[in-house]
Amino acid sequence: MAFDVTGHPGKADFVRVRDYLPRIDQQLPYATAENFTGRRIYGFTEAYLRYGTVEKLARVCGELEKRGLRLKLWDGFRPVRAQFRLWEVLPDPDYVANPNKGFSAHSRGNTVDVTLVDEQGREIPMPSAFDDFTGKASRDYRDADPTAAANALLLQNAMEKQGFVGLFEEWWHFRDEDTYPVEELFQPVEERPCRLREETALLAAPAPDAPEVGRIPQGGEGARFGVCGDFALVEYRGRRGYVPEKAIDFHS
Repeated sequence: MAFDVTGHPGKADFVRVRDYLPRIDQQLPYATAENFTGRRIYGFTEAYLRYGTVEKLARVCGELEKRGLRLKLWDGFRPVRAQFRLWEVLPDPDYVANPNKGFSAHSRGNTVDVTLVDEQGREIPMPSAFDDFTGKASRDYRDADPTAAANALLLQNAMEKQGFVGLFEEWWHFRDEDTYPVEELFQPVEERPCRLREETALLAAPAPDAPEVGRIPQGGEGARFGVCGDFALVEYRGRRGYVPEKAIDFHS
């Protein structure tokens, strides 16, 4: 299963982060042109991760809240095609993982780019901006002022305590030490209103023989927010499931 629709996910299932961590801030630069490439890399604005990774982030968030701080998520699951898009825009292995030689850890759904914000959602000082590819971003913190270095170390310690491993060159990058395979089929998309052309079974997985979790009547209106091969991930009256992509019409 690529994306859990049962509400009882296993550790390897993909989930929408805000469904489980409503207080985490999200600002995904790669969903806009406001990133180092100057181009939009993927067309969705909600972060997705493996449920096991979300469980660990929940524990991080609990510890940080005791200090009046919250996590802000800059990147989570990055579909394979988005990694190819990054490489197409900037084919430099010093800045971007070459997908022809091995995918980014983000494509496993267990890796995040994060920073710290206060209770009002304001970013606190850190050694550098996101995607700064100079020595300022490294974890030795030698180029950072004491306050920024202390904040970065606080984030690092909180993440490592719950089972994340940092990347030395990027203070914001953390990989769950529990690994998962690269996800090559499931891809979030920009959420769009849709209607069904005919009565359609809402399936628990992107397969024609998957169990039904409900039905959508002809003309039933919902929202499409993911694709998985020939199937679309939709939400209808609060229930999620998969339907054949060809069964969907979009609102004008």
